[in-house]
Order: sequence, then structure tokens, then C-alpha cells
Amino acid sequence: MVNLSLVMATHNRDNYLREVLSRIQSFSWNYSRFVIINNDSSDETPKVLLEFREPLGLEIISLTENIGHGAGLAQGLRKLQVTGERPETVVFLEDDSIPQAGYLDFLVQAMQRHSFTLISSGGYLVKLGKRINLTPKAGEILKADFGLFDGAIAKLDDVMMQSPRG
Repeated sequence: MVNLSLVMATHNRDNYLREVLSRIQSFSWNYSRFVIINNDSSDETPKVLLEFREPLGLEIISLTENIGHGAGLAQGLRKLQVTGERPETVVFLEDDSIPQAGYLDFLVQAMQRHSFTLISSGGYLVKLGKRINLTPKAGEILKADFGLFDGAIAKLDDVMMQSPRG
């Protein structure tokens, strides 16, 4: 089994977040760590996170300002890299995208079959300065110039920049 962790950044999405986390709980996914970054939410998001902290083993990073989605994900990746059990792969979940039952298994199997650094639900080729949307057939994996992080799986060491040694 792959050593896999989940990362999600959230901001003021309490209703969606509860549905996403409930769905994940119903799947009994096999992961080693689940890091959620709360980007200074002012709604009920902190309560939802506390509700699911124990059942899903959430590691919650509560920020005092909204640093944005990408910077929030970077905080989660740094936590995975420097504390606790370091995963081989990481799946980027969205706080407003309800996952389907076989989704995680599909991603893990695709990552095991291919040598890609990142496998995403959407990607593009760039030709003559224009983005060309790729439309794979069901279950097909296509090579792309860049992909979306939403719902992607990646090899942690390949997506993290290594700090220079001083």
C-alpha cells in the first residue's frame, strides 16, 4: 500500500466542508495523514473541523489570516514534509468538491502504473502560446504540460522544493 496523505485548504465553506468530510468518512479511505489548513474562516468552519478531527484524524492548521488557497496548501505540504510520518504521495482535496467512492483508489492505481510526478483530474498542453484542454476517455491518463491541483495526486518529494543546506 502507498504511504498516502491528504491535504485541503479551506476558507468559509462550512456547509460544503461538512458534506465533503462526511463523504470521506463514509468511504473509510486508507491514508496516513490528513492535513487541513483553515485560512482564517469566520463562519462555522472551525466547528466543522473540530467535529471531524478525531474520526478522520485531522491535523488542523488554523491561520490568523487568509493567505490564499495555494499558500495554504504550501503550509500543509511543509507540515507533511517536516513533522510526523512523511508520505510518499499526497492528494489535494477541495473543500467544495464532493469525492466519489472509487476516486482515491483510481488515483493511487494510476500513480502506481505511471511514472508521472502529478496526476490530475484536468490538464492542458501548450502549443504556440495557447492552452489546449485535454479530454481523456474514461480512465485514460494523458501527458500534459500542466495540470490542476484540484483532486490531484502527486509524489511529495517531486513537488516540494528542497531547502538549500547552509
